[in-house]
Amino acid sequence: ETPGGAGGHDHHGHGLHAGPWNLHGGREAHCLCGWLCGESKQVDLCESFENQLGQGVLVQVSPSLVKRQKTHFHDLPCGASVILGNNGFIWIYPTPEHKEEDAGGFIANLEPVSLADREVISRLRNCIVSLVTQRMMLYDTSILYCYEASLPHPIKDILKPEIMEEIVLETRQRLLEQEG
Repeated sequence: ETPGGAGGHDHHGHGLHAGPWNLHGGREAHCLCGWLCGESKQVDLCESFENQLGQGVLVQVSPSLVKRQKTHFHDLPCGASVILGNNGFIWIYPTPEHKEEDAGGFIANLEPVSLADREVISRLRNCIVSLVTQRMMLYDTSILYCYEASLPHPIKDILKPEIMEEIVLETRQRLLEQEG
C-alpha cells in the first residue's frame, strides 16, 4: 500500500476508490485501458496503450468532476503522469524516462517503483481526493497546483479536513489568478 492509504469511500460518501496496481499487460491492462478510454472510437489508442502500463495507482471519481480535454495523458513536472478518463477513472504513474518513438509509445518499466516516485504518486492521489471532496474540477493544471500547494505538508496530513481546505483554497486562488 502506498503512503496515505487507499480505497473505500470518503467521509462524504463520494465513492472514491483507489488502489495500487502492478500491471504487466494481459487482461488487467486491457480492462484498465477499457475503463480509461471508455469510448469505442478510442480503440486504437487503447491497443497501443496496453503495452505501456506499468505500476501506478487507479483512482475512481465522479465523471462530472473530470474536465473534458483534447488529451487525457498529462506528464506533470513533479515526475509523475496522470491519465484522466472522462468516465472518472484516473491512472497515476511514474513518468517514463524513455519513450520509444518507433513503438509509438512507452517502454513498460517493470522495475520496482522507487520510494520517491511512490511518494509523488501518493501525494497526487491525496490531492485528487482533496479536489474531489471539495467538488473542484480535475484537470492537469488543477491537479498540479494542488500538488504544489500540498508540498509543505506530510502526505498523510493532506486528507485532514483543515489541511485539505487550505490546500484547495490555495489551488482555487491560483486558478482564478491564472484566468484573470
